[in-house]
Amino acid sequence: MKNILIKIILPFLILVSNVTFAQFEFNNPSWYKGSYNKLFVRVGNLDDSYTKEIMKIIQDNWVVCPVNFYTTNDIEPSNLVDGNLFLNVERYSMDRQNVRQSENFGTTYGAVVSNDYYYLNFWVTDQKYNSKKDINDYKFSVCRSELYLKTIGMGPEELKAFQITLPNTNMLTEPRKERFLKNYDFSNSEFEQFYCNGMSGNIKNIIQYVNRHIVSKKEKKLLESLNPNAEISKLKNDTLYFPNYWYGPGGTMLEKLPPNEKMYKLNIKYIDGLIKSYPHKIKLITRPELNDMILNAKTDFYYLNYIQSSADKIMSVVNGLTGEIIYSEVTKLSYRPKDKDFEAIGKAAK
Repeated sequence: MKNILIKIILPFLILVSNVTFAQFEFNNPSWYKGSYNKLFVRVGNLDDSYTKEIMKIIQDNWVVCPVNFYTTNDIEPSNLVDGNLFLNVERYSMDRQNVRQSENFGTTYGAVVSNDYYYLNFWVTDQKYNSKKDINDYKFSVCRSELYLKTIGMGPEELKAFQITLPNTNMLTEPRKERFLKNYDFSNSEFEQFYCNGMSGNIKNIIQYVNRHIVSKKEKKLLESLNPNAEISKLKNDTLYFPNYWYGPGGTMLEKLPPNEKMYKLNIKYIDGLIKSYPHKIKLITRPELNDMILNAKTDFYYLNYIQSSADKIMSVVNGLTGEIIYSEVTKLSYRPKDKDFEAIGKAAK
């Protein structure tokens, strides 16, 4: 572990970019005059039990329009028409290379740094699309909800140290852009092991939130923080549930490390410090525990939803029953939850 230069409680890779994303963005397709006809959702194996669970979650919580499921990469051309909405996981990648000009040494090229963003994309065909064109160039995102890849920024050294095996391969030298290609299927049970907010409960809350707000046709940018909902005052008396992404069982980053490892102990100390900084009731829980709470919710409860998006951070509080976001703060160039983030949530609850 001595050769691991970057601690898990710090960013794995500090990326510099002019393009950043928070969790949700809504855009209004102004040429749409009516309501949506159908939602087409890309899934994997229709016979898989977990896929069936995801399909039922979507069917039970999406009421904007009827839902259809398809299993191939290709969409029937007859469905690529105005009025139809589509949902699948996509990745946006951006490569950046630092270039330095020097009078004495000429042009110096630095290493290429890659920013990868994974998100659930609710999209329609752009008004300029026709059947002779590639649909991938004419997707208009009505809503995108970012996913938090837990191995973001990890290289082979970190993956080996944390004993993380990439999906569907034991090779840590596989080209970066191919590592998570198969995991684009969010209805696969493997998906929740590699995306911190990719559990079936998270998918339920995302569907609930988008379902309510997509019909309002109000636009929201990805780096836009939200004014606290009046519901945040309930946290003065209610418990804030804090999912543990860092150590211990439940698909955490250090799940396979022994508890006596130095890095494991450092993360316990780090998380304990965050908990102490929150002025109201708070409880650390595992990801599976949070998942069960969301799926079986009968009354309101509130949990912290932390997403690291390259060099930016989003801290939000979600009502696990309704999926509504009652607090959301975006911080640019910030790489992990800090004491002041928890203090700010506590202050908003007063």
